[in-house]
Parts: sequence; structure tokens; C-alpha cells
Amino acid sequence: MIRSAVVMVSAVALLPAIVVTAWAGSNHDKPNPADDGPFGGTVPSAEEFATYPKTLPPGALAARLNLPSPPSQFVIPDTVLPHVEAQGTPEKQGSPGSCEVWSAGFALGSYTANLTNGKPIKNRKNTISPGFIYPFVLKKEGETCGGSTKATDTLDYLVKNTAPSLRTVPYHPSCTYLDSVDTSQTCETDPAFCTDLHIGSWTTLNTLLGSKALDLAKGHIAQSRLVQITIVVPWEFGSYRGGVFAAPSTCPAETSDSTQTCTQFGAIACVADATTGTGCAQHGVVIVGYDDDKQDPARGVPGALRIMNSFGHKWGEQGFIWMAYSTFEAIYLGSTLAEPPINSSAAGLTVTDAFQWVEHRPGETPRAHLIFQAVVGEPLELGEVLITSPAPDSQTVAQTHGHHFRNGHLYITRQDGQQFQPGLYTLRLQGTTAAGASVDFTATVAVELAAGETLPPAALPSGVTGTNGQPVH
Repeated sequence: MIRSAVVMVSAVALLPAIVVTAWAGSNHDKPNPADDGPFGGTVPSAEEFATYPKTLPPGALAARLNLPSPPSQFVIPDTVLPHVEAQGTPEKQGSPGSCEVWSAGFALGSYTANLTNGKPIKNRKNTISPGFIYPFVLKKEGETCGGSTKATDTLDYLVKNTAPSLRTVPYHPSCTYLDSVDTSQTCETDPAFCTDLHIGSWTTLNTLLGSKALDLAKGHIAQSRLVQITIVVPWEFGSYRGGVFAAPSTCPAETSDSTQTCTQFGAIACVADATTGTGCAQHGVVIVGYDDDKQDPARGVPGALRIMNSFGHKWGEQGFIWMAYSTFEAIYLGSTLAEPPINSSAAGLTVTDAFQWVEHRPGETPRAHLIFQAVVGEPLELGEVLITSPAPDSQTVAQTHGHHFRNGHLYITRQDGQQFQPGLYTLRLQGTTAAGASVDFTATVAVELAAGETLPPAALPSGVTGTNGQPVH
């Protein structure tokens, strides 16, 4: 396991002049009193979550790529992960509240970009800068430094733009510094921003329930994908030193930490924060592994997730924590995943794969997914996604989107126990480019019946849902 230290630059002259508008602080490694905001996790509203594109169940790609069943343990090696860094200081671990940018941008974004780029990820020039994206997303969301952000806004930026590296725009846990970063810069305004640090698209798990999210997350991890999660901060989380962490079930009668208070969140104790909807501090971290056999010594119950945090390499086990499955299920609030970029110079829309997959859930009618792996020549803000079935039926279903997209999976799902008709399908994408131009792309591709399935094909029924899990129209 590789250890890494957070580099703190104390001379203003060493900071790139291209990113700082004005800053004369000398103690920038120490947060100002105003920096003492929440850990930084923001949970989407139910209305927002309903619009988010949902990740295909891991079984879909496993079937398509003929992958083995997930093993009982799988850990993504530290050698392919970026360095563990610190969003705050040892005294104020969660301050300022940049954790969603560290987890979704620096960890998930850098890892996902480098699945395509294949560059040394331990080098900061090959990792995404939270020092730029945190103030950028704060401004987009109308927040001020110290405040929380949404992971999806970070990921949307990474689809639409190439991000500056952590070497180009360093990070310091000081709002005086972060407020001085010029967030108007782009690849068009400065060559240092013309990197290969971006992603193809982003999605979320299709559930907000931890009990359902656990198996889905493990399935994606077994396919070497990181799963970024937003969690309630359990009591004693900040003082974790090693082993399997299980959240305390009740608050202590007395606490020696005057900076935090404890409250109850369901069956666990959490760090209180009256500014969040849960009443607890909320935090963004990244799952990098799991082990079904790893024991919680206090409870004797097997199963733990390995999680990368943003409290520095001296926290926990070199910056990581093993968290009991039961604790994860109790504190899970949401998740995001990212698709590696496919670098394409082709104009318009290309469908690189199209197939059906039938999902069998115990006690439920089988679900058939019609899946298109799509690539566009430049990032789009998706508007309408339309799918037309083969002749002579030639039915068209549509769904409205609002996120940015370069490449990834777009799909529709039926739940009536039948497959989609085989034949030629048309995928049509309507959207807007970064320059504001309206585009309308179309591609036609052949789709066969799902291999090894006996469900009969039929015309499109009512009740078909789209990529965001909502009914099509």
C-alpha cells in the first residue's frame, strides 16, 4: 500500500498566477473561522433524483461481456487509485465542505478518466483539481465557500469540460484561497485547461435504500468501477484508526469533543448538523472494494466495504476505512458512478453496441432492457432521447433529459414479461452543444433477442421506462 502526503505550498509565488485573482494569505493551510462548514454532502431531492440517469444493473454488462459472477471479495488496487488527499486539517477534517468534489471529482473522476488515458495516476498532473471544481460548483449552485455541493454537478462539469489538474490548480483548505480561484477559465481561455481529464457520462444507482444499494454497489466494484456515495456521518467516524468500523447504536452520555454533538439517526448515532435534512452531518466518499468474509469483531457479523476518504493518508488505514455492511445500509443516502470516456472524432452519433438483457428478480415478472451504447462527437446537454421500434410496428417512445453526455448507455425497460421485437431500431438524440447550438442526431442499429432467453417478443407496451427510470411518453 502506497502512502502519500498532502503537499502544502506556503509561498504565494509558487501558486500558478493563471488561477488566482488575488490572495495574500500566509496561513492558508489553516481554515478561517468561516471555513468551518459541514462535511459537504448534499442529498438530491426526490424530484431531482427522479430526473437522474440510472446505472444499468451490473448483471447487464456481465452478461454482455461474459464476465464471471462477483467473487466474495474484490478490492481495486491502491496502485490504480489517486493519492489520498485531505479536504481539511486534522483539527477540522470536514472543513471546508468540499467532500463531494473530492469524492466525485478527484477520486471517481480521476480514476474513470485514467481508465481511458492510462497515465500514472499518482502524478498530480493526471488527477482532477478540487481546488478549481469546488469553487466552480459552489458558484453554479449559488453557495459560498464552506458550503455543501452536489456530486452530480461536479460530474456534469466533467462531462462537459476537461478539468485542470491538481498540479495546475492546487488545493488548500482555506476559503481565502479558494475564493481567489478564477473559475471562468476553460480550455478555450488557457491551454493548461486542455487536458484529457474528463468522463463520458454519469449515472446513479436506482435506489435510495442502503439495503438495495449494497449488492448493486458490490456488483459494480467487481467490474472495477468506483461507486461514489453520500452518507450520514456516524459518531466516532472521524476518530477511526483501523479494523472494521461499525457505527455506534446510541450516543454516549458525555462527549469530550466540544466541536461536535451527537444525535440519533434511525438505529445509529451520528454527528449532528441542524442544517441538513437528515439532522446529521453528510459526507461524500468512494467505495473501492468489499469483502463478504471480513468480520466486525464487536458484532461478529461478516461483510465490510473498503472506502477511500478525504481526510488525508494519516487518517484510518492510510486514508481508507473498512465499514461494516450494516453500517453502510444504515447511513447510505445516494450514489454516483461514471463512464470512462470514449475519445471519438466522428461527428454526430455513433452506436457502438445495442443489445437486450433480461433481468430476473426473485418473485417479480422478468424485465427486458433494450440497451444502446452511444457516443457523440462532442458533449451535449441532452434534451429528448427517442427510440423507434422496427417496422411494421414503428412505434416511437421519448424521454426528456437534462444532463450532459459524451458516451454511455441509454436504454428503455419493459416489465411485462416479454422481450422487445428484434430488428432495426432508431436512436435519436436531441440536445445542445457547449456552444449553444441545437443538434438532432440519428443512428439505426440492429438488435437481436436476448441470448438464452425464452421470453416471447412483443410490440411496445404501456409502462415502458427510460434511462432515468421514469415512464416514457
